[in-house]
Amino acid sequence: MPTHATRILSRFCALSLALLIPLALTAQAEPLPERISFQHPLENKDIVLGEAASIFQDSQGFMWFGGANAIIRYDGYEFKSIPLTVNTAQGEEFRPVKMAVDIFEDSENILWVSTRTGLLRYDPRTERLTQIADNPNAQVTITTTDLLQSLELPSGELLVASKSGLLVIDRTQLTYSV
Repeated sequence: MPTHATRILSRFCALSLALLIPLALTAQAEPLPERISFQHPLENKDIVLGEAASIFQDSQGFMWFGGANAIIRYDGYEFKSIPLTVNTAQGEEFRPVKMAVDIFEDSENILWVSTRTGLLRYDPRTERLTQIADNPNAQVTITTTDLLQSLELPSGELLVASKSGLLVIDRTQLTYSV
């Protein structure tokens, strides 16, 4: 006479076989592909990201990639390189972004990009990426400071960590203090 444990074990084995046999038959019905290939998403594009240092998804669903040579926005279909807009005596110039290490979105949907050469501000309404200017009265020049990460304070100011210390950015005046 089988024991209680033996009956439970035999039921478990019968149930396992009943579940595994259909799975095995299904797996045999669909052969595996002989070759799996991958395509580089930036292949044949004039975009050179370099080593990606930051990846961020904004409130609109765009994916942002910051790297050694560019800031790239991906909408699910296409990649778009976002240049830095610089005002010069000859007018506006567009330059590549260098070494973007952090991307942050504030409560007003403005993106802030921390780089090794300063803080950049991206306004999605104008689609312009501009650099925050140096404060001549501050001990630290923001355009030569290695920035690391940003976050928004409850007061609405932006707190930016750098290798030289913390910077507080006034988002409306676009000025900073140490």
